[in-house]
Order: sequence, then C-alpha cells, then structure tokens
Amino acid sequence: MWGKKFHRADMGRAYEPMVLGVTACCPGCGATHFAIALGNYYSGFYQKRTAVLEWNQSGDLERMQRSLGIKGEKDFFVYRGIYFYKGVLPETFLQIQDQGYECMVLDFGRDRKQNYREWSRCQRLVSMVSLTAWERSSFLELLNNEEERLLRTTTYLYVFGEAKARGLSLPRGLSLHRLPFFVSPFLLEGESFAFFNRSFAL
Repeated sequence: MWGKKFHRADMGRAYEPMVLGVTACCPGCGATHFAIALGNYYSGFYQKRTAVLEWNQSGDLERMQRSLGIKGEKDFFVYRGIYFYKGVLPETFLQIQDQGYECMVLDFGRDRKQNYREWSRCQRLVSMVSLTAWERSSFLELLNNEEERLLRTTTYLYVFGEAKARGLSLPRGLSLHRLPFFVSPFLLEGESFAFFNRSFAL
C-alpha cells in the first residue's frame, strides 16, 4: 500500500507520494485541526497536490462541509485547493492513492489503536498530546506502551500544558514540541508559519 510509485507527465519521472499520519492521545488534542493545517501548508506553500483523509469515524469533515456550505461528492469535497475525504477505510485508500496526490495527510483522530498498522507505516508520524495536569496521564500511558521504534520516529506536539511540569518524566531524546496556537488551520502566519517551516519543511 505504502511505497507505491506513480508517473506524472508534468514531473517527467516516477515519484512516491508523501504520507503523513496524525493521531491524538485524548479528546480535544487537535488532531483534525493540525491535519488540516498541515495539508494547507503543503498545498499552499509548496503547491503540492494534497489530500486530507479522515481515517476515523468522527464525522468532523462532514460537519465542516455543511458549516462552510461546500458542495462536493458523497465521499469527498474540495476546499481551497485541498481534497478532503470523509470516513476513509483501508480499501478506499487504495483508490484515493491512485488519484495522483503528492501529499496525503491521514487523520486517525483517536482511532490509532484500531488502525495501528496503517498509522505506523506512514512516512511521517505526528501524535497530538496534552500536558495539562488532568490529561497528561493519557500521554504517559501512550509512551509506556509505545514501540521503541515509534518513540524514536514520532513527533509529539502539544498546545496546552508544560513539558517541564513538576513530576513529569519523559524518555531521553523524545521529539516533543509545543505547537503555537492558531485560530484557523487555513491561516498560518507569524509564529505558527515559522513552526511549520522549521518542523515540516520539504
């Protein structure tokens, strides 16, 4: 499934789509917000043909489509040049992959456990976490059960809480970063845009 190469006439050579997986360790950590922002970054700044895939059953993209009054097909819609796919399943991913996207952001939400095989095979892994006193236990539980390989290759991002909180002990070398707050995933500027350039530049 992953690692499949495609040919495009305008590129003149074989290319492999970039596949990024985003998940969340607790409700409200911002996986969908970040996944859309990441798709916007690659589509807008790099002009990559980009798709954001809702690989969970949250229904967030359906609500987003209705709220913005966007017309589209049954399973997907296009907004600001980004293709949004709703309720993706493993079998439909193969069809989407054949559409010639250069970048695909897979939003697993909190359904990482059910889709562990697919998430762990993404080229870039991002886990949205919370370090607040009432939610950090979910993050610590995630770390305790994580494979060593994934601890080394996953980027952990948080918006709320403090990484140097008293009593919080984290594995050495963990890629943990504070994600600057941004109101709209379609408007990256200032500190938030600089963060994406530092952390997710091609």
